[in-house]
Order: sequence, then structure tokens, then C-alpha cells
Amino acid sequence: MTQLNAAAGSIDVGQLDSAGSVGLTAATTATVVNTTGVDLKASSVGTDLTVTATTGDITDNGVVSVGGMTQLNATAGAIDIGQLVSAGSIGLTAATSATVVNATGIDLKASSVGTDLAVTATTGDITDSGVVSVGGMTQLNATAGAIDIGQLDSAGSIGLTAATTATVVNTTGVDLKASSVGTDLTVTATTGDITDSGVVSVGGMTQLNAAAGAIDVGQLDSTGSIGLTAATTATVVNAAGIDLKASSVGTDLTVTATTGDITDSGVVSVGGMTQLTAAAGSIDIGQLDSAGSIGLTAATSATVVNATGVDLKTSSVGTDLTATATTGDILTATLFLWEA
Repeated sequence: MTQLNAAAGSIDVGQLDSAGSVGLTAATTATVVNTTGVDLKASSVGTDLTVTATTGDITDNGVVSVGGMTQLNATAGAIDIGQLVSAGSIGLTAATSATVVNATGIDLKASSVGTDLAVTATTGDITDSGVVSVGGMTQLNATAGAIDIGQLDSAGSIGLTAATTATVVNTTGVDLKASSVGTDLTVTATTGDITDSGVVSVGGMTQLNAAAGAIDVGQLDSTGSIGLTAATTATVVNAAGIDLKASSVGTDLTVTATTGDITDSGVVSVGGMTQLTAAAGSIDIGQLDSAGSIGLTAATSATVVNATGVDLKTSSVGTDLTATATTGDILTATLFLWEA
């Protein structure tokens, strides 16, 4: 093992070849480059820490306390750090995976991870101050705080755990893994689609933005209102009722409330057809602006006001139906079923 102590100064070691663990004590900065992997012992660095493993992985077997920023570079290996206490931002470079648990919040500096990234802030928030490139999946856990990531470039699925809000902007599409967000969720795919591959539980409102793609989310469980922005189609299935916020969908919109009602609290603009399904509830939509046909499935009543004409697709309404075309005609170009 190697123990370096600069009790009143800094450490700058660029040609270390230590086969064992490495411990660092520095009043100010500590920079270490090891020719193999680096297993960090219990360490204390006053300001900034930079660790580079030329070959091999970066791991820890003790608490690593850092007063400033932390930069970890495993240029030919992985990073697996579970006992970090870094007061400053954290940068990661890994050829394969990177897993980091920090005792406080995490501000991700510009980082590059070859495969999967897992980041946990034990207390505090997860934020970013640079582009975070990930070749695989991304898992962000702010178990006592919020997530606010605006420069993510993740090629794989994204999982979110936040005690409060979660906001994520990804440069490509977003495939949401199983996620749990305490209050509000905002997801933006700069290019590509928004999809899900697990249950996405949201304690507040949900805003999904696919500015250049489609939305297809089938396992949403959002207790608050839902807003949709899609260049093409948007399909959403929510485990409870759905209150549609102001939304804009380029082509077709399909909304299903597994339980509860479908309502709106803003203008819902749809370039194509609209299908609303409240399998165990009612539909009450007063601010729809659908250019295409409208289909309704409701266990009880259905009330729809459209800004233009209404072309009713095949529909099934358990009790009362009220359809209003603010301008234009009301048509039944396809079979319409009204079940008393």
C-alpha cells in the first residue's frame, strides 16, 4: 500500500506504480497518477482531488473526504466509489462503467462514461455544470433531494429517484426506466422519442417534451396534471386519472386513464386525430383543438368541446354524451356507439 501525507501542503505524484491501496492526506490539493488501478484508502484532501488510473479501475475501501472538486479518471477501466464526501463538483472519465455515491449533493462536471453511469447523492441534489456523456444507461438517485440535469447525453435508458422534483434534458431520445419522483417530473428529449421500460411514479405533475420526436409512455403513474409536447404522435397511459395541461401534439394523440377521469386545464392542440379513453371514469375536455377525428371511450359521461369541427370516430359512452364544435360541423364519418 502507499500512504502520502502532506499535512501542511499538497500532493502531486505523476509516476506512481503502487500495487496496493493508496491513502492521501493533504492540506490543499492532491493529484495522483498510478500506472495500474487505484484503490483509495481513507483519505482527507483540503481542496481539490484528481486521481488517474492509467490502467485498471478506481475503487475505495474507506471514506474519501474532499474539500473541493473531485476528478476521477479510469481511462482503461471502471469507477466504483461508494464512500465519497466531496464538497465540490465531481468529474468522471471511465472506459466502462462509473458508480459514485457521495455523502452530500452532486454537481457533475463534464464527464465521459463508456457504458453505464450510476450516481447517488445521499443528501442534497444532483445537478450538472458540463456535458455528461454516457454510452449506456444512466441512473440518478437523489434520495433526499432533487434532480436537475440539463446537459445529459445518455445513449441508454434513464432511471430517476428523487425525493422532490426531477428535471432531465437528454440530447437524444429518453427511455425512462422504473423511476420514482416525489413531486414534479419534467423530461425533455432534444432529439428522438420519449418512451418507458418500467413504471414511472410521479407525486406531482408530469411534463414530457419530445421536440423532434414522439411520446409513447405506457406505465405512467402521475398523481398531478400531465403536459405533452411532441413533434409527431403522443400516446400516454396513466394508472390514475389524467388532467391534461396545455399541450401540443404534431399528429395523433392517444390518452388512456386506467382509473379515474380525463379532464383538461389548458389548451390541447392536436394536428391529427384524438383518442380519449377513461375506462373506469368520465371525460370532460373543454379546451381541445383537434384537427382530426375524435374517439371517446368513457365508463360514464363524456363532454368534449373542440375549437373546430368534430368528426366522431367509433366511440362508446356509458351514460351522457355532449359534443360541441365551436366552429365547423359535427360528423359521424365512422360508426358511433352510444351506450346507455
